[in-house]
Amino acid sequence: MWRILIYFLVNNKKCAVGLLLMLLANSTLQAQTDVDSLVVNAVNRIVTSYPKATLQDIYKSFFQERFGPGHIIPNEESAKQYLKKEIAQWRDVCPMTYEPTGLNGDYVRVGLGYVVKGLVPLDIFIDAFVRSANMAQGISLSQWAQEWQHVTNVIDSMNIVLENYAVDKSRIDTLLSSGGYVMHHSQSYRDFYNPHYRIIKKEIFEKEIFPYINKSIDINHN
Repeated sequence: MWRILIYFLVNNKKCAVGLLLMLLANSTLQAQTDVDSLVVNAVNRIVTSYPKATLQDIYKSFFQERFGPGHIIPNEESAKQYLKKEIAQWRDVCPMTYEPTGLNGDYVRVGLGYVVKGLVPLDIFIDAFVRSANMAQGISLSQWAQEWQHVTNVIDSMNIVLENYAVDKSRIDTLLSSGGYVMHHSQSYRDFYNPHYRIIKKEIFEKEIFPYINKSIDINHN
């Protein structure tokens, strides 16, 4: 049967080209479907964990996966002093949580509560954060704008209710069209969830930070 099929394709070039184009189209469609599923899963994860999250907060999660903290950190000592100041001011509300960002979780949000409670040493945490920030590659603004447009297209198809959705969508579009891309958490998110965390590259988190967290979990269970 395979010999007959190969003979048919070799001697019918138009049919062979058509079949190849069909296979490529199906492959592209499957890849797009896979991306859409990842977007749906990521958005559902965010709004389930944080019911007060807005489109602005969803944007921030997807942005952080692509760009990490969003800037290079040339001075580790200044980053350390800033973090210590933040901990001193918000010590009682710093979360002990970690969660993936965006589609694939290439970066992880790690709550400062782990440092506050002494579960992760400050120097280890700062070093992981600074290296993660300086590893960020990012993409061009035009590429990011296209990616975000696709994300919003998928969100539109999900029929979920997000507070101030139209306003946030317009503000984000305006930000991107003006050459900007960095956005803070929404006021409602800050009021309800006290987002005091740092962004750490997934492989660094798993190798250098999570063992400390896991060790504390094991101790509490024993």
